[in-house]
Amino acid sequence: MEIVLITQRNSEKFQEILPEYRGRIPSMLLGCEKDGIAAGTAGLEMTEDGCSLGWLWVDPEFRGGGMGGALLDAACREALERPAGRLTVTYPADKDWSAVMDYMLAVRGFSVMAHRYPTYRITKEQLLASPLLAGDEKKINPHVVPLSELERFRLQELLVECRLEREYLVSHAAFGWVDPERSMVLLKDGHVMGLALVRPMETEDSLCLDLLYLRTSDAREGILLLQQTALALLRHPAGLRELSFTCMEETGMRICSRLLGEQAAQWEEFCQGTLFAELYRPGRERHV
Repeated sequence: MEIVLITQRNSEKFQEILPEYRGRIPSMLLGCEKDGIAAGTAGLEMTEDGCSLGWLWVDPEFRGGGMGGALLDAACREALERPAGRLTVTYPADKDWSAVMDYMLAVRGFSVMAHRYPTYRITKEQLLASPLLAGDEKKINPHVVPLSELERFRLQELLVECRLEREYLVSHAAFGWVDPERSMVLLKDGHVMGLALVRPMETEDSLCLDLLYLRTSDAREGILLLQQTALALLRHPAGLRELSFTCMEETGMRICSRLLGEQAAQWEEFCQGTLFAELYRPGRERHV
């Protein structure tokens, strides 16, 4: 078994077991080979504020031989050598493999917390009919601007605020996957007070609201952010068929419950694991 860095020179070997993704390729791709055969892959986003594990996958034919653990250890080493000295991973809590992931992370010293969030799937017609866009509230608000207009130093400010003030870690990686014209930022008195990150889904007419972050507890300001985001979604060049999102912020939950109450949310549980350099213990198990 050998862990290798996937580059242009050897990417063809791993192509069939890499996940499909939209947008840019992650910062680092790791591969696991067994007797020269591609057996598993892992994707990492390396950023100045920390690293995140995008996926960890081993071909079913090769599972049970420690390849998943070896890939995870390699990812940990790569991440913890960076200045931030931290690696995070977020995954559903109710998948068949979630218990295995819990164990693999615990062995290596990750701190894992479970969070339960409401998930919505909204069609264009439902969005148009929601209270969010009712009456005279379709006016453009000067305090809400597209992410594409936010200077880089403001992004850094936002990352620091998110890291200090909320449990759900926001990585700079998130900004590389989104639609910058339809992702919106709420500004007040020169400060970033909210963010709605929107990314494309597998089909061009489907979008996902990846993150709704609100530094303010004022629901009116949160509604302004959502209104402007909704208007931007409806102007999508391919047309909007469906919007899906999981609301991970308390103020955002209250707003969504108020505005989308008739469209019942499905509650989903996610686990978030965080590892710091000083807590890392290389995994020793061979059966994962």
